[in-house]
Amino acid sequence: MDSTLQLIVQELKLKVAALLKQKEALEQNIKSLQNELDLLQTEVTTQKNTIKELKEQNKIVKIAEALSQNSGANNELIQSINHYLREIDECIRLISDSKL
Repeated sequence: MDSTLQLIVQELKLKVAALLKQKEALEQNIKSLQNELDLLQTEVTTQKNTIKELKEQNKIVKIAEALSQNSGANNELIQSINHYLREIDECIRLISDSKL
């Protein structure tokens, strides 16, 4: 009976060792996935900022097209363009600050 008990204990030790290896592998996988998630979140933020900048540039292009077609409202359009340029400059400054 003593040898049977020793076999059971030995099997349990092997199973515990296997479970510990599996746990370590899963922890490494979690760390790897967390790093990948962090990188993807950074990329998403960068792309959102790029989209915002492109939308602003698109507005400016539309205003410039309207400016070339309608010379009567030049002052108002110039002020609007200057406003958008200041907003773009501020966005660029904020993006630059966030990367530091």
